[in-house]
Amino acid sequence: MSSRKITISGGDLRHANIGNENNTQHNYYGAAAGTASLDALRTALDEHGDRVVALGRSADEQVALRHEIAATRRELAAEEPSSATVRVRWNAVLAILGTTLAMNADVAQITQFVMDLFG
Repeated sequence: MSSRKITISGGDLRHANIGNENNTQHNYYGAAAGTASLDALRTALDEHGDRVVALGRSADEQVALRHEIAATRRELAAEEPSSATVRVRWNAVLAILGTTLAMNADVAQITQFVMDLFG
């Protein structure tokens, strides 16, 4: 069995599709590799949260987005945030937004932090 490895470091890679015949991984990088931290994620939510909410296509979507972002912020304020809770909450944001809006730069940056920190 051969080992296929791709190493990417530094810089800013956006909307890359990396994969082979067995799987495809979609990465949406909004920050340089290695910059993810809880503080960076909290800051990104604070700076971009209102713009993410504004992406909602209806008042109901905006209410749901505001709720999920607030719940994510509450979890991140915990001494030891639950990885599962953060992932579930952020995935709910992505589900509300849909594929096209999830590629927005603000959303992509937060998504990358969540993926880097919580898998």
